[in-house]
Amino acid sequence: MKKLVQIILLSICFVEAGQAQVLQEAKDLKSSVNQPYVDVSDMDLFPPIFDSNDAGSTAENTPGPIKNFSHSNGKDDSSRLNELIAELTKGGTINIATGNYVFGSVHLKSNIRINFAPGVVVKIPEGKDGFYIGYEPNKPRVENVKFIGLGSISSRPKFILERNGKKITRLMQIGYAYNVLIQNLTIEDHQTKGAAIAFNPVKIGKTTTANRPEKVTVTNVGLTGGSVGYGLAQLNVGQNITLRNLSCEGGVTCRIESHNGRKYDLGTADLRMFNVTNKNGFATVLLQPHSVENGTVTVDGAASYGSAFTAFIVEGFVAKESKRKQVGTFAANSSFKNISMVATDDTATLPFKNLKYLNPELNALYSQPNFKIDNMDVNVEFDAQGLPTSNAPLLGPSVAAIYTSAVSYQPLFPALKEISLEGKIMHREKILRKPKAK
Repeated sequence: MKKLVQIILLSICFVEAGQAQVLQEAKDLKSSVNQPYVDVSDMDLFPPIFDSNDAGSTAENTPGPIKNFSHSNGKDDSSRLNELIAELTKGGTINIATGNYVFGSVHLKSNIRINFAPGVVVKIPEGKDGFYIGYEPNKPRVENVKFIGLGSISSRPKFILERNGKKITRLMQIGYAYNVLIQNLTIEDHQTKGAAIAFNPVKIGKTTTANRPEKVTVTNVGLTGGSVGYGLAQLNVGQNITLRNLSCEGGVTCRIESHNGRKYDLGTADLRMFNVTNKNGFATVLLQPHSVENGTVTVDGAASYGSAFTAFIVEGFVAKESKRKQVGTFAANSSFKNISMVATDDTATLPFKNLKYLNPELNALYSQPNFKIDNMDVNVEFDAQGLPTSNAPLLGPSVAAIYTSAVSYQPLFPALKEISLEGKIMHREKILRKPKAK
């Protein structure tokens, strides 16, 4: 009888303990819901943590002379800065003083560290790339470059991408480069064409091969005003790349797409994304391999706030210029974890061509047939019938934390219970694996 009582009491204890755990988990969940958006690019809140895969940290000194650079009224900032960089034949440090500048087509060379003081404001003219790192064809690889913003999130340098039309305008292009660190910047985009930081191939002579960037770290960079088809960073090619503490409002934060690498059969490998977010845009991470066999992609910490998707993972396609005539892939050990979404009904932007990926119940929130259009975006166009064209951005609801239609490759996803979905969750999915019939 005593043993029976002990067993009953022990069972009650287990039940109470289980209930207490459930209650605590409910309290923890309730406390996490509707937390204010936090900019993960803020170095005071999310300092970069460098490991052996990363490009050199800011604590390392750059050998060579130290030069100061400031705006000179009536003179071209770009040509003067290019001249100063050319003078540093063995490398050195350039300190950009607080002030307003215009930079376009500045070529950074090996062993150059460029520091931008707090309060620096740089305008990139429409149709220009502000900076190039290893983007001149048939030149030696550019190595050991640091592009550093100084100051807090409110005072760090701001780069403004000007727009007065539909020309491609970027902060920078990275090509045949090794050991590059980009850190602590604010980018003010105006829904321009082109990703702000683009990783692109650099053709080798008259051959059909090209070089790509290697060992590049982009950390603590925030962008506002991203276009639905572009955004903060686009990796067409690249090996051993780290994207950490990146925030993007609009567009796509990390677009991994073997677009202009497919004509060389050159893509990406060893990519890592940590603590990346998207707000009121299309997606935080996008994967599309096209015709290239890409290597591993690792995503650890991706969140969206009022965007259409956190992760958007789709098949590539074989184009006429594709060197490899098969559908592309990412490595089988590619993985996602720590994925979250705060869903809304009316702040996400979605290219019209992707409307087919919605759960049918969400169609009404996209106001069919009288769609709400983000008319400020560079992609806004209408066909002869007055319907939005394929890339025109629709304004509407969040759709899914993870969407995947990939068949040729299938990354490892977290269990459903490990994906956080909050906010307007009705008809939203943690993982939406294929379009539902309309």
